[in-house]
Amino acid sequence: MQTGFLLGLISLLGLALPTRAEEAVASVAGVELAVRATNDLGVRLLRESSPARNALLSPLALQLGLAPLYAGTDGFTREEMRQALRYPKDEAALHRAFFQLRGQLDAAGAENAFNQSRLLCASNLFFQQGFVPHLDWLTLVGRHYGTTPQHVDFRGDPVATARLLNDWVSRATEGRLKTLVPPGGLPHDTKLALLNALFFRGKWQVIFQTIAPLPFRRPQADPALVPMMGRKASYPYRKFATFSAVKLPFRADFDLLILLPDTVEGLAAFEDALSADLLEQCRDLPDVQVDLSMPSFRIESPILRLKRPMAALGLKSVFDEPTESADLTRLAPRKENEYLALFEIWHRAEIQVDRFGVEGSAGNTVPPGTKRSPLPAPPTPTPPPPIVLVVDHPFLFAVIHRPTAACLFLGRMQQLDASNAVRPVIGPTPTPTPVRDATSPGGGDEIRELIMDFDEPDPDLEPD
Repeated sequence: MQTGFLLGLISLLGLALPTRAEEAVASVAGVELAVRATNDLGVRLLRESSPARNALLSPLALQLGLAPLYAGTDGFTREEMRQALRYPKDEAALHRAFFQLRGQLDAAGAENAFNQSRLLCASNLFFQQGFVPHLDWLTLVGRHYGTTPQHVDFRGDPVATARLLNDWVSRATEGRLKTLVPPGGLPHDTKLALLNALFFRGKWQVIFQTIAPLPFRRPQADPALVPMMGRKASYPYRKFATFSAVKLPFRADFDLLILLPDTVEGLAAFEDALSADLLEQCRDLPDVQVDLSMPSFRIESPILRLKRPMAALGLKSVFDEPTESADLTRLAPRKENEYLALFEIWHRAEIQVDRFGVEGSAGNTVPPGTKRSPLPAPPTPTPPPPIVLVVDHPFLFAVIHRPTAACLFLGRMQQLDASNAVRPVIGPTPTPTPVRDATSPGGGDEIRELIMDFDEPDPDLEPD
């Protein structure tokens, strides 16, 4: 008899909590295994989503949940998972790399806790009362991934247990997101749930200006007038053969990378060519004067079921496909009529991009002196005009940790209109309304509507 193992992931871009840095922070070179696996998974998984939809995921949050699971697999399941997730054969090196990456991210979050750019990576492990995982596995995931074991009662009271898991989500996000485990989402034979959260809030180094709205051009749809923000400054920028890349720095070691195809219809072909190598090429872009105009926008993903798209990447045995193939015997012993298998991966992410940042620039004019030079000064060369970049059609974006190039968030903005554009606001950024949970009036119906498969097409966007 198969017993359940849930892997829940929640990612929020917009709020954060201060964190404690790991005592040991390794060099950038030590994290390359983790960064490569993270970025590669994000790129491949994004391609599995419906191309007509907006999409948002956190490759880092996914890997920080999947790598501890990998530590509990064995046999064919372990080898299949290693190949599907592009892990190295040296498993110990992989876990060290993720530990080192977490250390660098925790340090970045702690160092910037007071300048309005903050980051938190958090994990929690819930398992059924009486279920006893292997001590070696518990020690490894606690040491390298920061999980804190907690006993719950999935079998006796799944409703209360779901509420407890969602309470952890709510507390970690200060009430911003209240539900990751949907109503009725916990099978009665669940043995273990691993929740992982990645939270980031970034403020621009210099605030953007509100500019006139512009039409956002969309394939197979009329343009939609959306709020825009703009700024003329020096940005890391490069024009590639079929797209432009520009990085917008936050006040911390993070950037927002914008990847803009040359044409309105060019996003699908660009995604097909996107790779972890291409993201690496965007790591060191030359500083160029850019006159940038881009929309302010918001994406709130529903609770995404990732089992089917992960299976498309080759992750099947851990989901017990085919039946009785799951081997998690390094996590817990297999009994005669009972064994562990992964039931589902739930993922939820949110992002809001607007014009607000820390006003960190100042300008001075130095008056000319009265002392004459014996020879006239050479003429000052005229600087080249800035590159004009208008983000007015579908694009990809990513939040990148600058020192390591790790991709915290990766998304697609395909459909932008009044429903997901962010109106310009004068003054501090307003606090968005939290997503309602299943205990609110009407909340159960709303949450059920927010559950979908990552690769599910939008019926409103599909041709007849």
